[in-house]
Amino acid sequence: MRMHMIGAILVPFLLVSAGEPPVTFEDLARVSSASDLEYIAGRNALVSRGSNMVEWFVAVSANTNDPWRVRLMAGIVAERATRGKELAQLLETDWTKDPEYDKRWEQNRAGPWRKMGPLVTKRFREKGLYWYYTELSWKETGEYCRGPGLWQGKDVSWRGCAWQATTNTPAFPLLVEVLAERIRNDIGFTQYERWGEYDFLLNSNTNTVLPHLLDIIARAPLNNRNAAWRKLATIAQPEDAPLIEKHFKDKGQDVPVPLREPLRKLNERLKNASELR
Repeated sequence: MRMHMIGAILVPFLLVSAGEPPVTFEDLARVSSASDLEYIAGRNALVSRGSNMVEWFVAVSANTNDPWRVRLMAGIVAERATRGKELAQLLETDWTKDPEYDKRWEQNRAGPWRKMGPLVTKRFREKGLYWYYTELSWKETGEYCRGPGLWQGKDVSWRGCAWQATTNTPAFPLLVEVLAERIRNDIGFTQYERWGEYDFLLNSNTNTVLPHLLDIIARAPLNNRNAAWRKLATIAQPEDAPLIEKHFKDKGQDVPVPLREPLRKLNERLKNASELR
């Protein structure tokens, strides 16, 4: 069994508690493939065993050459090992005690959920527990705030706030992978949450999502696929032109009409940029 190496960082064998085997890359991979109670038990065991290996976990999470699931697992473990108490406090939050909570929201027939969303997102951003936020969608552990009332059972609402709070953080590229995988596993959009995940990716304004959206837009049950292609074109950067062309060429397909003119302009900008170098 190999221990994974990140650059010049050595796995800290000597920092692990006496008699406790160090966490390995393979351990991370194994737990990352688990689900439900098996996942939670495995994750908690990694946090306990690897409490003195945080530097290594952080390095794994940042290594873009490693599988995204292992990187995400490493980030989750590092965060819980260093900020477990903060996370526990967040889970016990009584949102009605928040200074910005408005009791008038409770008069809404459906409850305060919709009005609370921006507040929860704001507090999530302030806490910065973005590996936990990503984990909420990845493993659907149901580990939401257990404080009094309000959003009990509102899984989709918690996850939506978590997506927003993870934007522009080191975990965001991995959240993209999580949501893209969820969509592909239900490409017929049989669960309503797929629409929210899809809209989040489409409106993220980062070309990180392009490889996924090229596939998803072509296969998802969209009412206006042409509008989706046009939106994708606004996300793409000149360096993405070869990727877009290759995607359709590999499938033996023509570039969709709404993408042709934007793609021509991207190629033109790419050519001009290369000539200036």
